[in-house]
Amino acid sequence: MCSPHGSRIQWLRPLFKRLLDLGADPNLQSARFGLPLDELMNNIHLTDRELAPIYDVLFEQPGLDFFIADRGGNTLWDRVWRKTYNRPDLVSRTIHYIVEHTGAPPPPPQFRKKQPNKSWLRFNDGDVVVQGDDGVWRIAAHARYSKDVVVRGADGIWRVDVVDTVPA
Repeated sequence: MCSPHGSRIQWLRPLFKRLLDLGADPNLQSARFGLPLDELMNNIHLTDRELAPIYDVLFEQPGLDFFIADRGGNTLWDRVWRKTYNRPDLVSRTIHYIVEHTGAPPPPPQFRKKQPNKSWLRFNDGDVVVQGDDGVWRIAAHARYSKDVVVRGADGIWRVDVVDTVPA
């Protein structure tokens, strides 16, 4: 059984293909929304399975650039990789696309520090990334609300807690 979103995506596939055929640039970055692929992967109402027809059209394009950086310095590849937990098909397709078009596997994702002098940061999609003692940034938790903050417990484990005020 197909969800209402899945059937809507089926109808969007020919439109999306037509726009790309007429010259729409999938690498054009909007200051407000980012790249078209950013919008697709951040849509929490649609699964990878439901988005597959759009992925099919998008990944047929020869000039996709996964190394375009956003204002924070993170590339599209970095942002796709962060979606591994809920967009495994997208991550897999991206890796295959990069290998097919560059002849080499993608480099390890890099997270650009957005907040100076912090050992943690929260991205707009709710992922909380912490910097370990080894200096490597890792996804530690997913914050759902704006009052969520990251704390490091006495046991050294990072957690998301809800508080009334965010510590300075």
